[in-house]
Amino acid sequence: MTPAWRVRAGALTLALPLLITLCLPSATMAQVAARQQAPPGSSSGASVSKTGWWWRVNEAPAGQVPVAPPQAAPPTVPAGTLPVAAAAGEPEKVTAIEFALDATPGATVSSFVVTLRESGDPGANVGNDGAKVVACPVTEPFWTEGEAASWQARPDYDCDLASAAGTRAANGVWTFDLTSIASEWLAADSTMSPSIVLVEQAEPPESFQVAYTAGVGARLSATPAPSDGGGGGDGGFGDSGPVDGGSPGAVDDGLGSSGSVPADAGPVPGGEVPGAAPPVTAGDEPAVAQPEPAATASPALFDNIPATALALIPVGLVAAYLVMLVLGPHGEPATSTTRRGVSRALDLRRARRVLDRKVR
Repeated sequence: MTPAWRVRAGALTLALPLLITLCLPSATMAQVAARQQAPPGSSSGASVSKTGWWWRVNEAPAGQVPVAPPQAAPPTVPAGTLPVAAAAGEPEKVTAIEFALDATPGATVSSFVVTLRESGDPGANVGNDGAKVVACPVTEPFWTEGEAASWQARPDYDCDLASAAGTRAANGVWTFDLTSIASEWLAADSTMSPSIVLVEQAEPPESFQVAYTAGVGARLSATPAPSDGGGGGDGGFGDSGPVDGGSPGAVDDGLGSSGSVPADAGPVPGGEVPGAAPPVTAGDEPAVAQPEPAATASPALFDNIPATALALIPVGLVAAYLVMLVLGPHGEPATSTTRRGVSRALDLRRARRVLDRKVR
C-alpha cells in the first residue's frame, strides 16, 4: 500500500466513530428543542386564564369617556380568534393573554414558550407572511377581557421593559420565547400580572392582520426556590425564656399554678416532686432521629439518545473492524504468500528452465 492510501485508510478508521459521536448530541438537542415547544392548544406548567383583544376603531374622542357598547367585531375577524393588526405602521388591533403559572415567586425559570396557530378562515390573515408581532409584558396588575373592546380599555404594556419577537413557521404556527419575561413575573418582589400583549412591530406604510385561534400552547419549565430551613423565632425551637413571668421551664397548667415548687415549700414526702418527669441520666438520653437523605435518581446515560442514533453505534464499530481487517495489523493490506493459478504456472515454468540449464 502506498503512503497516501495508508493515510487515507487510517483517517477513515478514525473518522467513522467520530462522526457517530458527533451525530448523537445533535439528535439529542433536536429532541430537547421539540419537547420545549408546546403545540398550540396544549399546556404544561402553565395555562391560559383569560384573553381579550381591543380595536382602535372603538376609540372615544380625546377627553371623553368610552361609550358602551363598542362596535361589533369586523367580519374579517372570526369569532373566538385573537387578532393582531397594523394599519400604516400603527397598531390597529392588539391581543392580551394572561397565564396561570404552576410556580411560586422566587422560582428560577429555565424555559417558557408559547405557541399560537393562525386561523384558517378566508380573509382572517392578510400579509401574515411578512408580519412582525412581538409579545410585551403587561404593567398593570389587573385588566378586563373583551372582544373588539374599547381602545382606551386595553391594558398598559411596556415593550422597552422586555419583549419577545414571534417567529412564524411555514404551517402558520407562531412561537414566542417568554423565558425572560416569565423570570420577571416570578421574581420574589414582583407585582406584575403574568400577562402579555401581542402587538405589531411594523414600519409605515406597512399593514397586516394575523388572527390566532383561541387554542394557546404554553410550556413552562421552572425550578422552585430553595426553602428556608432555618428555625428559631416564634414557633421555632430556640430558647423562648420564662413563660408567664415564672421560672424558666415552668408550664402553666391552667389552674393558676405554674407547675413549679416554691422555694419555701419544704421537703417533699418521698423525695419526689409530683408531676415531675424522671431524671434523665447520660446513658438514658433519647436518641434523636436523623433525617434520611433524599434519594436522588441518577439520570440514565441513554435516556435522551434517540433509537436511530443508538443503532449507528454497532454499524460504526463493524465498519471500523472491517477497515482494520483490510489494512492488516500493521496498517497495510495483508498479503498472501500462497500463489495459485497463472502465477503458480509461471513459477513452475521458471523453475523447469532453471533445472534444464543446470542439466545441460
